Amino acid sequence: MLTEHNALKVKLVVSVDYQVPHKPDEPLRTLQLNTKFKTVFPASQLESVIHYFQMETVLRNALAIRDRSCLTILHMNYVDLHTATLQPLAGRCYKPLSRYLMGKKELVNMQNDDNRCFGFAVLAALHPSAP
Repeated sequence: MLTEHNALKVKLVVSVDYQVPHKPDEPLRTLQLNTKFKTVFPASQLESVIHYFQMETVLRNALAIRDRSCLTILHMNYVDLHTATLQPLAGRCYKPLSRYLMGKKELVNMQNDDNRCFGFAVLAALHPSAP
């Protein structure tokens, strides 16, 4: 999937059943340990991304046990890997505005062919042309 896109946003979700020791009659507590999204580029080292998810999951587990003291892991239900494609805007890209937004006087939508679109937008806002 990473070879098809420039970058991915990836998140890990682990569902864990916890049990209170010495109280087997108490119902299990199922918690989801969610990591934050991490951006993965084709040039990223996969090993470092896996290490990040491992450390985040261990940290979230430690926080869950601390907040609900005396819990022990009974078993893991599932591990989900959520992915989303990342398509950041770059210089030299022009996106035409909708008719509604074109009628607004607060927006500047510069169309140019270099990487200076932000600078042109600032200049246009500082020195507006006559209507």
